[in-house]
Amino acid sequence: METKIISTEELLGFLEQAAPSGKKIKRRKPRLRVDNPTIMAFIRKYTIQPGEKRIPSYKIYHEYFVVWSGRRKIEKLGRSAFFRVFSKYFKQVRTGRQRYYLLNDCFDMMDKKLLELAFKHRKQLKRG
Repeated sequence: METKIISTEELLGFLEQAAPSGKKIKRRKPRLRVDNPTIMAFIRKYTIQPGEKRIPSYKIYHEYFVVWSGRRKIEKLGRSAFFRVFSKYFKQVRTGRQRYYLLNDCFDMMDKKLLELAFKHRKQLKRG
């Protein structure tokens, strides 16, 4: 009996054919690496380091998604994926419903109210 080595794609194709009709086999998304290059570049650009100042998570994500990655042709991570990796490097604290990260003073907090309004407006647009 001869053993044949097949590729992953061939195996998935065979399994899809063998699956009961109407059911598709879901392919898993690749796992995020802890040393994700886009997040590491973001951390280096802003020289983010652990500190004592509480920076709200919405401000960090806004800087990453809108300001830093803006029009770059790079992989933009969703909020939960971003913070899953980001929290491996920095300490997260919660007060009520708000999440903060203890960081150095690397973000300008002057426009905090403007940011809050922008996020509320964005959520309203998503709802309908």
